[in-house]
Amino acid sequence: MTESATLRTRRSLLAAAAGSAAALAATAAAPSAIFAVDPNDLVLNQDNPTTTETGVTQTTDDLVGFRASTTNGIGLKGVSTSLAAYGHQAIGVMGVYGTGVEPPTPPNRVGVFGFASDSDATDGLPTGVVGHGMEGVRGRGGVGVRGEGDEVGVFAATSDTAATSAIALWSYATSIKHRALKVEGRAEFSRSGRSYVATGASSRTVYLTGVTSSSLVFAVLSTSRSGIFVRAVMPATGRFVVALNAKVPGTTYFSWIVFTNPANHGG
Repeated sequence: MTESATLRTRRSLLAAAAGSAAALAATAAAPSAIFAVDPNDLVLNQDNPTTTETGVTQTTDDLVGFRASTTNGIGLKGVSTSLAAYGHQAIGVMGVYGTGVEPPTPPNRVGVFGFASDSDATDGLPTGVVGHGMEGVRGRGGVGVRGEGDEVGVFAATSDTAATSAIALWSYATSIKHRALKVEGRAEFSRSGRSYVATGASSRTVYLTGVTSSSLVFAVLSTSRSGIFVRAVMPATGRFVVALNAKVPGTTYFSWIVFTNPANHGG
């Protein structure tokens, strides 16, 4: 082989090697395969219109079926944009607990609807919606919060037994022209009752836990006695005395009610 032929062969080998290296680099930089977009896939950063229900099923215990999070925004937003026709539902978000049971038909035009079934008969109270925080649940509108129940419409209770001045239900009017509390129907107070002054006596002591000398206690006669009236009601620790102006000729009933003193929250 001549020297010129040898040089041409070396140039060919070097050129082939350079081409192979370029091809390998291009292959490494590009994906190994290119797939066409499946029209059934969810596409990020755009709306994904559907005509039937889309579901995510999680069958492993104690795991989250679907999670949405954001650093400064709304983690999950449910919107129903059309007014519901008769027989249809217009609900932004529906949460249901229970298997093999359908939730009751909620009213139309609802932002959040929660339902919990007691079909599995497990321990605990089935609860449709739970709120927890400095303000567990806040409602705002023409009616801020509305409760309807077969037995109790709205139930309020304190949970911290160590708190000495906790309030189960606080009703507040922002103007003197407003009413903080309006009751239509019967009202029942556990710190009220009926007792009597026995024949020949002029007073009666009623024992009630929580009463202090600061309590506001009111009593009125329930039995008509000419010339007899309540002279004074004197509260003390755990009791109060209803004193009449004279001894009664027969059993004389009176009704009483106890209020906490707003000046010092006593009693």
